[in-house]
Amino acid sequence: MRKPTALIRNSVHGRSVSLPDLAPFAGLIFLIVGFYALTSRFKGPELGVVPNDQLPYSVTHACIPENMEAVVSLGTTNQLSFAVTHPETQAAAIRQVASRHGITFTPAQSAELKTLSFLRTDVENLPKLLSLPMYQRNRPAELSKLSPLSEQQLLECVVAAKTSAATLTHKPVYISFKVDSEVKTPQIERLIALLQTKGINRFNLQTQYK
Repeated sequence: MRKPTALIRNSVHGRSVSLPDLAPFAGLIFLIVGFYALTSRFKGPELGVVPNDQLPYSVTHACIPENMEAVVSLGTTNQLSFAVTHPETQAAAIRQVASRHGITFTPAQSAELKTLSFLRTDVENLPKLLSLPMYQRNRPAELSKLSPLSEQQLLECVVAAKTSAATLTHKPVYISFKVDSEVKTPQIERLIALLQTKGINRFNLQTQYK
């Protein structure tokens, strides 16, 4: 016996529309939704100027322990950024570097350093950047007015992160590279050489697994 179709009445035009009975497919729909919910990886917050989908691919899936990391990001035009996966350590490191350069923050700005996704400018620009509304901080027009993070201050931030982590958590902080897949080898070699001048010789390279 044929199952009746569902009727939906259009109150505006006074017509009835026949739709198939979707009840038999409910189980299938549930299985499909459940599969994607269990196997999908939700996009996490970006921790550098290089988006995760622009990282190089790797056929080897490396299981890196969940350690605190100082993330150094390098873009195609030598854009640099700095972030720490432990917000309190990141804020302490940035405050330490800012203090050396005579930069002070208001209490509200100091609190925001914990929520800053990553540092992409020199610390001299931070008070101005943090004074902007949240929706304006990542606009290219606003960022173009600020000087980018220099190599020297990147090094200062990395060293400050290591000392801050030792004080706050009594745990080491590891260095992680986020390098755009289009970056040339000499650019990467220069960045490694800069970090080696501070005695940093071990790095984790973030990649996309395929």
